[in-house]
Amino acid sequence: MRRSLPALLCLLLLTTAGCWSRVEINDLAIVSLIGIDRTPAGEIELWINVVVPARAGGSPGAGMPAGQQGTPFISLNARGKTILHAATRLQRELPRRLFWAHARVILLGERLAREGSLPAVDFLTRHRELRLTNYVLVVRGSVEDVMGVPVDLERLPSEYLREIERSQIVPVSTMRDLVQAMASAGADPMLAVANRAGPPEGAPPGQRPGVRVSGAALFRKDKLVEYVGEEVAQGLLWLRGEMRVGVVTVTVPGVPGNISVELLFSHVQRTVRLENGRPVIYVQVRTEGDVAEEQAPLDLGDTAQLRIVERQLRMEIRERMERALETMQALNADGAGLGEEIHRHLPAVWKRMEKRWQSEGFRKVKVVISVEAHIRRTGLSSQPQGIPENDLMKGRE
Repeated sequence: MRRSLPALLCLLLLTTAGCWSRVEINDLAIVSLIGIDRTPAGEIELWINVVVPARAGGSPGAGMPAGQQGTPFISLNARGKTILHAATRLQRELPRRLFWAHARVILLGERLAREGSLPAVDFLTRHRELRLTNYVLVVRGSVEDVMGVPVDLERLPSEYLREIERSQIVPVSTMRDLVQAMASAGADPMLAVANRAGPPEGAPPGQRPGVRVSGAALFRKDKLVEYVGEEVAQGLLWLRGEMRVGVVTVTVPGVPGNISVELLFSHVQRTVRLENGRPVIYVQVRTEGDVAEEQAPLDLGDTAQLRIVERQLRMEIRERMERALETMQALNADGAGLGEEIHRHLPAVWKRMEKRWQSEGFRKVKVVISVEAHIRRTGLSSQPQGIPENDLMKGRE
């Protein structure tokens, strides 16, 4: 009996082999992009882009049978009392089961964001197939304007938006960041803004519109309060300590033309000190960059003139940060998470001021900004091309 027991166990193992819960990929409708908005009547409107596998692989038109060439995704939408209600209505129109795990980007419509985005956040964080690492953007206008727009260079709009977010040249916010900011008493969300962009002026006839990501949307908890432009959004990134790379264009007073500096390294340190019984936040910026373009008649091989450009670079960065701070305090939207800094460094002080932070504390907090900027290289030439050396401004302080 003991000798036959191993053989019996092996036979039992054979009966348990196999993937009993498997789902074939041919039975799935893979969702790549999700858009959520609210209708004027108050219903939730759900948009999704579903990948068409026969059109998604290879180069356009290469090896595809006739009739299968075209856009590698389809856009579908439905309305309902909740997001799941709308998703259920969408499922009735599809022969395959909706599969959400490959969604990488979430778009929130402007109407939903202004009225309150908590319904969307609850669904997007509760669903077991969705990830907290998905990027979240606000659409200026209706989600419909962006969802079905074909994009160049990438196959899918979701990949296009995802790569822009990963480049870190725009505000980056994942679903985890959004939830944490909404739940925090000392921070408010800030999201990148996407909108439909028509063909540029002078574009060839027939060029299709595209999607542009520019500026930022400031929230007060779950509600959108205002849009800000690129320079203010960049200042917010400095204040948040998230600025990594970018371009800053400066003008030297009394000198015609502009100089663009490409920032290659940035470090932001935020500290909080208690002075005269009040918290003071110190934001120290250190950045380095290269001169990428010079239109001004300056000889940057001259150390004195190079120092002048560095000084203007420091002033420009500090001005952008100050404008961003003024904008946040005017809107009472702490997109830089300054309250969280006080909470982290001075918990006892934060406990006393937490309840009035949103009402008056944030508007009155003192922030001291200091910037250290250095230009390490001037490119292949230290002088602007096409300008005679005699016309250059030398020895200027």
